[in-house]
Amino acid sequence: MSLFATTIGIDFGSQHTRIFLSNAGVIFEEKTIIAFDTHDSGNKKIFSFGNDAYQMLGRAPESISLVTPVERGIIVNQQDAIAFLNISLNSIKTFSLGKPAIVITVPTHITNIQLRTAYEVGRLVGASEVIPLQTQIAALFGSHIEGNEVHGRMIANIGAETTSVAIVSLGGMLSYTCAPLGGVDLDNALVAYIAQKHHIVIGRHTAEQIKLSYGCVVDDGSNEVISVKGIDTVTQLPKIIKLKKQEIALAYSNVLYEIIQIIGQVFRDTRAEIISDIIDYGILLSGGTSLLPGFDVLISEKIGTPAQVVDDPSRVVIRGVGKLISTGHIEAYTLAASGK
Repeated sequence: MSLFATTIGIDFGSQHTRIFLSNAGVIFEEKTIIAFDTHDSGNKKIFSFGNDAYQMLGRAPESISLVTPVERGIIVNQQDAIAFLNISLNSIKTFSLGKPAIVITVPTHITNIQLRTAYEVGRLVGASEVIPLQTQIAALFGSHIEGNEVHGRMIANIGAETTSVAIVSLGGMLSYTCAPLGGVDLDNALVAYIAQKHHIVIGRHTAEQIKLSYGCVVDDGSNEVISVKGIDTVTQLPKIIKLKKQEIALAYSNVLYEIIQIIGQVFRDTRAEIISDIIDYGILLSGGTSLLPGFDVLISEKIGTPAQVVDDPSRVVIRGVGKLISTGHIEAYTLAASGK
């Protein structure tokens, strides 16, 4: 495998897609969603994509179909994935200099069939070469850890729909676990709590905005109250309720403790020397959900090991992709190179 003069890195995530271009850096960041106009049943047309399409959630008419081609880190619809990447790449004119090599992130637990789908998607959007890179390895390098570091290091990537945890040493994974749980599950938990406790229905977009603006993991004693708009489940009329901030922490609690249990699982078969390293260096937290205020402290308390959120955790994966492309070291860490 050889890197071409132009190499594109794609972090194709469930919630966001980010694109890195060699010699230019991160040049694209949008929600991983595409809107199709299905008014003409025989001719599905792209209506919108990315952040603009995301704003249409819960607002689009029946003739507009909103599709997320990636779920829990896996490409679930090849044609929709191709459509999304084509329009994304065309929007930044990445193919003006010819056919580049494409590095695309994939989860460590990917199956052979799912890996072939990723290869095929890359090929069909015009790649001269498709290079699959494990998300967890990219997150490791994006956290500014050197791949040849002899000490055991632990990184928990808590994303929108998955939580993946790895212990690594000398560039290889010693222990790994992944579960379909992340920030979207916090949103769903809040939607369910508000429906049960306050008898109103709110949308996914509203739940996410509450998380981003007021999300918390413990009751901090604050009496802060926020207004939440929704539909009364009894009258089916608009209704505004007052939601206490501590109720948000309560709604999130079960999901947060499940994520903490996932993090703890990787210690079960880990050698004592490596655990000693992790106690010394702590657990690195990445992914957008790690930004939830107080989550690092809660993880540290429950696991018994210091936990630290890396710089700009939402972009840690694409940063790692870019670092490996720029240094020319990506070949040693791809799935093809590892024989998977």
